[in-house]
Amino acid sequence: MLLRSQREEPLNATAPWSFRLEIADPPLNALLEYLSIRDWSSANAMFREICSSGQDFEYKLQEPFLAAIAAYVNALANDEALIRSEIALNFLAGNYWMSDIWIAVGWTLLRDAESNSREFVQARQLILGSVDQGLPYFTIGLRVLSDALNFLTVVNAKDQPAKRALTAVTRASLACSQDAVFTTVNLSKFLDLAPKSLRGTP
Repeated sequence: MLLRSQREEPLNATAPWSFRLEIADPPLNALLEYLSIRDWSSANAMFREICSSGQDFEYKLQEPFLAAIAAYVNALANDEALIRSEIALNFLAGNYWMSDIWIAVGWTLLRDAESNSREFVQARQLILGSVDQGLPYFTIGLRVLSDALNFLTVVNAKDQPAKRALTAVTRASLACSQDAVFTTVNLSKFLDLAPKSLRGTP
């Protein structure tokens, strides 16, 4: 990853600096940008272009952050050839600590699973489990997680764990920047949205 910084007004020494995290690999960074703005068509095309690079791409997927990006593409792809459970589950190998992987794989399994099937149960476990893993690294993760939890509550209106998780994720999403590629929490917004018991004494 790479941290970029720049002044809002380059010629003004007193102008504030702005910072943003990027993936150091330009094609992968572009892919992440497409995902963040929900341009699925461009994301699919970019993903296929990166895949065609061969062994170098396979090596890159050993890096968990890049594996997470690929998992999101797989989860959100319009091309059915990419949406296969065995592909999704491969992303979990060695990356159980990363909530983005849980979210992406959970949504991949959930979107085509029959209610109460083994895949549905596994998907639900991953989606709910991701909430306990902490915030996803990528903003797209909060959006996918919110969609998945909404789906679970529609399928079963009595699913209280999913409802509680959805409330927490909605609060976190409202407190995060929607323009940033990496999840960026505005703490003042988060505290405004938090229960009074968590706000402390000013």
